[in-house]
Amino acid sequence: MGTGQEWHQRKGQFFKLWPQNDLPKIENIWNILTKHYSEPSRFYHTREHILCCLQQFDKIKDLLNSSDAVQMSIWFHDVIYNIEAKDNEEQSALFFSQLSKGILDDSFINKVSEFINSTKHLTATPSFDQAYLLDIDLSSFGSERVKFYLNGDNLRKEAQHLTDKQYTKNQINFFQMLLNRKQIFFTDYFHKKYESIALGNINHQMQEMLTTI
Repeated sequence: MGTGQEWHQRKGQFFKLWPQNDLPKIENIWNILTKHYSEPSRFYHTREHILCCLQQFDKIKDLLNSSDAVQMSIWFHDVIYNIEAKDNEEQSALFFSQLSKGILDDSFINKVSEFINSTKHLTATPSFDQAYLLDIDLSSFGSERVKFYLNGDNLRKEAQHLTDKQYTKNQINFFQMLLNRKQIFFTDYFHKKYESIALGNINHQMQEMLTTI
């Protein structure tokens, strides 16, 4: 199934997260979301990334305390993506808040906004549901080696403003931050499924990168 087809099939799942009394407004939000994730400057943070996250979510949603909030966070966590900015998560959370104000409960909006902000991956002790969200976002690190490198190539394409040396240093710093944790994945589910593969992928690429700087 192609990305476009699966994205369209997921539309009903997205609509179920919203009140059904103003469907034209939700349709407009869906179109806005689709437009953002289809921006030509995106190569990794695309509809495909969101769909991959949703596929992971489907496997663990019954374990969550607030599955709707986690799912909504997945849909919006990369909606604003400017590679040169350092506040994409904050801007994505704000964008979601502005779109959903007056439609969803304030408490739900605040929870989703908090979850989106947590995808900066700077939190050492995330909440229970945040831990699953963060693991979902990083689950691609546990992909087969070829897919892992393809994802890396797509991330590099998004960072056209950086030299190879600058980009490599940034990636090594991010990888090192992950390796400095007790474990990459916070939850037992993702740790058991992807930890060893992710460690292998990260260490392999880091060794290659260290030879180029």
